[in-house]
Amino acid sequence: MQITKYSESENIDKAIANGEPVLAILSFDGKTAYVGHIDECFEHHILSSKVGHKTTDIDKFFRIVISSDVDIKIPKRYQRHMNYLGGK
Repeated sequence: MQITKYSESENIDKAIANGEPVLAILSFDGKTAYVGHIDECFEHHILSSKVGHKTTDIDKFFRIVISSDVDIKIPKRYQRHMNYLGGK
């Protein structure tokens, strides 16, 4: 999977390290992902536009907000996708 960080990558890495929320969109085919600071992107269609896709392409991506404030519970039916992508 090709992961592209919108803005300067060190800012994204710093935000993740500090537990700040970031927005990610992952393509349905699993080939590409884009990550941006939520304060810069606000919504998934804006992040999609900022990385060069049409705002109408939002149906081609999963939207994920990553935050240390939220406990993430992934339904069992989706866990196989996470295992495929290298998760637990």
